[in-house]
Amino acid sequence: MIKTLILLPLRLGSMVTIFLLASLVAFVFYNGNQPMTVPEAKGLTYIQFMDDRWQAIQNLPDECQARWTTIWLTQLPLDLLYGTLFTAKALYPNAPIRIGPTSVTVPKSITWSEAPATFWSVVEQMGVITFVRVQGRECVLPPVQS
Repeated sequence: MIKTLILLPLRLGSMVTIFLLASLVAFVFYNGNQPMTVPEAKGLTYIQFMDDRWQAIQNLPDECQARWTTIWLTQLPLDLLYGTLFTAKALYPNAPIRIGPTSVTVPKSITWSEAPATFWSVVEQMGVITFVRVQGRECVLPPVQS
């Protein structure tokens, strides 16, 4: 009896965590297969855009491939993190969330019904900023292929 009472919160917590992760994967998969709203993506979906960038990385010299491969592998988790932060800041404009100057366009204030669209907009913008707009002098990726 006591064992059941102790394990019940853990089981419920793990079930809620699994449900939330599955929901996030479904959300990313669904939105990742919709055409991106960012003009630089040239009508590609997020998944096609990331695949295009991966193909572009494979055609770079070895030293550039190492740098861009690391960026490519960390891009989606960072995009999701930034999407969460920017959406939270838009939901709660007076919250003590500090976001420095950026070229990401986010409304000053949104409602909960606008949060998913705002979140995904930030994810798309961050991908384009990383792989299209901001590049150094060396190891430049070629333009997006539509």
